Amino acid sequence: MSTIIKTAGSILALAILAACGGGDGDSGSSGGGGNGGGAGGGGTPPPKYTKQQMEWVGHESVYTALGVTQIPGFVANLALDFFSYAAEEKITTDSGTCDGESAGTLVATLTDANGDGLVSNGDKVVFDFNDCYLETEDLLLDGTVTVTFSGVSGNVLDETASSAVTMTLPLTGFKLDGSETLDGTIVVAYKHDNKGTASDDDDTYAYKTTVAQLDIARSEGGKSYATRIENYLSDYVYDYVTDLNTFSAISYGASGTDPLLGSFDYDVTMTTPLVYWEHSEGGELQSGAFKSVTVGETITTTFVQTDTRNQVKIESTSGLSSTMDFIAFDDL
Repeated sequence: MSTIIKTAGSILALAILAACGGGDGDSGSSGGGGNGGGAGGGGTPPPKYTKQQMEWVGHESVYTALGVTQIPGFVANLALDFFSYAAEEKITTDSGTCDGESAGTLVATLTDANGDGLVSNGDKVVFDFNDCYLETEDLLLDGTVTVTFSGVSGNVLDETASSAVTMTLPLTGFKLDGSETLDGTIVVAYKHDNKGTASDDDDTYAYKTTVAQLDIARSEGGKSYATRIENYLSDYVYDYVTDLNTFSAISYGASGTDPLLGSFDYDVTMTTPLVYWEHSEGGELQSGAFKSVTVGETITTTFVQTDTRNQVKIESTSGLSSTMDFIAFDDL
């Protein structure tokens, strides 16, 4: 399973979960920041975003959608990998040095409640990340997370058979990339569908991620910012044959403060299935569309595959629009 989720750091910059600074700290004073407060009194029209702010909303809507799935999914996947390794080596704990010049450490501990070496309801894997940089995923993690297994069906560690498991990851003061702190409980439901053929190359792997509330705090330029993700849902399938991830559903609400937007509050829904290659060197999203609804406008972000460089079109009901290639969008 270690080959399934590998995009958290490669196609997704660690600005995924919360804005890493779409502009300088003074930018939020102009344009349409402050959507979270609703329309002004006396029939005053709600503010609308500038072109730069509109582009940033499109960028953050997409990368938040992916990050809330992929980063916890990586940790959940790591828990299954360690369970398999610990069962094979007949150990319950292991530790190691992480990547990087100033390498941190990672300690993993398995609680196999019935000692059968199989993933069962109530089993747990605890990871203690101490400034642990993981080069392959380009992730810097610090904190303790307990992955608890439930809803187990079949032998989850057997790649030749269908199985399912739900993994719950409560995060408390968990630090990401040295600049963001995460608090909330993330639930990842994993399902492996084995087609029963001689090869497992036609297998599919489904991931459904739900979050009631995830709070992200960060500081930038001496100022503190916060993002709250609510009622998050994503559902996607990885197809081994095509190497494609295809999302059937993404939706959530986002609110908080940002250097470029000021106060913000919008709801995000995927309107066209998002598709991207799992092992694409460029990490470009192939197709898909998102709708971000504020109190004053609706912003749509659409990915279009071309023969050369994939294009991203961002447009608002305010009349503003912007088209750029994926690299420019990724670099916003």
